Amino acid sequence: MSNRVGNFFLGQSISLSIACTSIFTQYLANRNVYLSFTQSCGTYILLAFFLLSRCFGKKEVGFKTAWWKYLIVSIIDATANCLIVKAYEYTTILSIMLCDAMCIPATVVISLIFLHSKFSLRHYLAVLLCLIGLAVMIIHDAKNSSGTHRVIGDLMALSSAVLYAVSNVCQEVLVKHNDWKEFLGMLGLGGTVFSLLFIVLFERNSLIAVPWDGVSVALLAGYVVCLFAMYVITAVFMEKNDAVVFNMHLLTSDVIASVLTFFLFDDPPTLVYFIALAITIVGVVVYNWELPENDLSKRGDFWNSVICSDYEAAGGKPGNSGQDGLTRNWVSLS
Repeated sequence: MSNRVGNFFLGQSISLSIACTSIFTQYLANRNVYLSFTQSCGTYILLAFFLLSRCFGKKEVGFKTAWWKYLIVSIIDATANCLIVKAYEYTTILSIMLCDAMCIPATVVISLIFLHSKFSLRHYLAVLLCLIGLAVMIIHDAKNSSGTHRVIGDLMALSSAVLYAVSNVCQEVLVKHNDWKEFLGMLGLGGTVFSLLFIVLFERNSLIAVPWDGVSVALLAGYVVCLFAMYVITAVFMEKNDAVVFNMHLLTSDVIASVLTFFLFDDPPTLVYFIALAITIVGVVVYNWELPENDLSKRGDFWNSVICSDYEAAGGKPGNSGQDGLTRNWVSLS
């Protein structure tokens, strides 16, 4: 019982953090500040400091997973963050938050293929309901917007959600089999390098054009802190839960965002939004009625090779002979 209560509060803390990042991004968008990579870069820099605790707090040398695999995950994650922020240029915060629910069916598909999760007919019905809810919102946006701008924003948010699903499933496996501080640190390092590169290539002019007054700095700092909190709490949550359950908890962020949007921006949600949200929530309830079984010991060979460390097979000592156990598997694939 205590574990369920603890997981509930962790999940809702993550939802609140995500809702707050959306509010800060909307405030920045209202000021014509669109810094897709810069906003995430600050968070990745903070996450990279977790490497210091590993380097100075432990006597272990090397990592349990090869660095370039973390880099791949960080590129996927940074791209997802970029797309979700970019979507604010085209569509509304409520549409973006609801489209983010695409994480759920995407995570189900990924878990089915790579984690050998066992889903019943009820689970597939739940996923279908989530997709129907998303379709209702997107069709409404298409019919009630000038041109295709809102649809473009919705598609960006959907693409971001799929990438988040990939990142979340990778995080689930890496956090459960390795050190969560190592994961966050390497995610931060890779995300920082990737974000800085694209800032130099694509966002230099946008950075110069931003009115860097106290309000803009405060909004950007608020976004960075909330996103950082989300990553840390998520890592702790993933140690005992799977990515699908994680995404289910996040749907409450839609409700939080709806309330905050109404009071902060005087923008009440439409009836269609509530219908779409209700359909999606019903899908969540149906899904949670009976959670699927994840058997990590039965992962496919590809998943074992690509993500999971076999340091346990080497006596539970990471970095044996100065080499990550994963390196052997990845070399054989190439």
